[in-house]
Amino acid sequence: MKTRSRRHALAAFLSAALLPLAVGAQMSSAPDTGQRTNNARLFRAGDAALAAGFAGLTIAMFPIDKSIARRLQHDTLQKGFVDRGAGAFEVVSVPGALIIGPAIYLYG
Repeated sequence: MKTRSRRHALAAFLSAALLPLAVGAQMSSAPDTGQRTNNARLFRAGDAALAAGFAGLTIAMFPIDKSIARRLQHDTLQKGFVDRGAGAFEVVSVPGALIIGPAIYLYG
């Protein structure tokens, strides 16, 4: 029993002594982040032009968006869409929930 504990102690000592040699590549010093070595800017002139283009297109889309909203809110279209959508959702959800729930439980 004594030799077994000595072997464990020797293995632990050698592991602790040789471990820094094995991970020596990971012990390199990290660069100092407090000093600025790179003069690269976060934003450039092209970024400002891209942002201005997005803002301009967003404002230009307002009239088109209003037109599409008016057409989608028409009573006949909305009633037909809601009825068909609700029917399709019911067909998928009622048997689907009974199948998908146990399938996920069995898979997971």
